[in-house]
Order: sequence, then structure tokens, then C-alpha cells
Amino acid sequence: MITFEYTDKKFTDSIFHTVAIGRAYELLRGDLAQQLADMQKELHFRYCRCHGLFHEDMAVAIRKPDGTLGFQWHHMDKFIDTMLSVGLKPFFELGPMPYCMASDPKATIFHYEMNMSKPTDYNEWYALCRAFTSHCVDRYGLDEVRTWFFEVWNEPNLDGFWPHGMDEYYILYSYAAKAVKAVDSALQVGGPASAGGMFIPEMIDYCLKTMCPWTLCRPMCIPSGNTASSRNGKILLMLLADICLQ
Repeated sequence: MITFEYTDKKFTDSIFHTVAIGRAYELLRGDLAQQLADMQKELHFRYCRCHGLFHEDMAVAIRKPDGTLGFQWHHMDKFIDTMLSVGLKPFFELGPMPYCMASDPKATIFHYEMNMSKPTDYNEWYALCRAFTSHCVDRYGLDEVRTWFFEVWNEPNLDGFWPHGMDEYYILYSYAAKAVKAVDSALQVGGPASAGGMFIPEMIDYCLKTMCPWTLCRPMCIPSGNTASSRNGKILLMLLADICLQ
């Protein structure tokens, strides 16, 4: 028997917190930007997340003739400007690895071949994350960027997205998180955006033991497969999901 009880408790609007759009480069297309603007008129999402922030089609990192790295932000600026123009704030997924920095050129995923390998030099990964964060602050202002989210990588507990294991992910995370916080200590950075909400306790332990900054947690809880039976449990997933929604 099904019964209904009516209360004056307000329905949570957490489902309208973040919308995903595929990959960053697609938002440079006028038709997709218009669709996003039309959607916002009705749904009013607050943040936008996607893959491919540092992918080759975003032309972020280049290797100069002398072997040093150079960074460029012309596509990135258009990408962020489009989000802001329709009332969305960035929920950055720091990744994938630019080809010129990748340790394994064959470690790619999806038809557009995002490189998911670790960097050849973690200091270069730090430099990219810090330069990107600094550029955001310079262009959009510190007060604005403090309201954005910087999430390190995507689902590193899945081999397709990170073939090196979680211990290596913690290294990747620490370099990126310290780079973001080096720009401003109030910026919000976190991870691991793990599939099924896995490795959250391990992430907490790592950051506590190493004093690594961690101010954002958002498990990847797609309602399919074994997500609901994750060893962390439904209640923990619900509580952790709320950390970045306050």
C-alpha cells in the first residue's frame, strides 16, 4: 500500500547544482552555446562541468623548440566566457594530460583520444595547474574565482581514466592541489571524483597525513551498475555529495 504525506519541507534543489556538457571544446560551438543558454532560461543550473579541459583541441600546452613548456589560453577564455554569459560558473575537471607532457602517448580514451597518463615530469603538471589558475584570477578576479571549483582528474579508480593506480593518483592530486592553493589559499580544490564514491576514506587519510589541501569532495554517483552497493554506503555518499553543495 502506498501512502502520501504532505509537509512544508522545501524540496532540495541540489539536482540543479551542476550540468555536464561533454568536453570543453564543444562549448566553443555556437549551436551548443545557444542550447545551453536556452536551457538556462528554464533550469537555472549553477555550475558546469565537462571533460577535456587540457585536451589537445583546447591548445593549452605547447612544447617550445628549446624544450620548455608554453601555455596559451585563447580557447580557454572563450570556453569560460560562454559559461559565465549564461549564468554558469566553472566546475573544472583538471585534466586530461596534454600530449606534450604525457608519459604514455597511447593511454587515451574516447573517440577524441584524451590522454589519461601521468605526466613525464610532475613539476610540469604543477606549472600547468598553477599557470591556469593564475590566468583565471588575472582575467576574472579573485572574488569570482573563489566561487569556482577545481577538481583534480576524473574517476581515477577506473583504469580507462587513470591506468596508474590510486597511490599514483594521490601524487598527481597533491601537485595540482598545491598549485591551485599557491595562487590563493581560499580557492576550492579537491578530488578524487571517484566512480561509485570509492576511495573517499583513503583520500581523507592521505590528505591528513601529508597536510595536502582538500576542500572539495564530489563522488561520481551515476545511478547504474554497482553504485548503490558501494562499500562506502548510500548514507556516506549522500553526506559527501553535500559537501560541495553548501
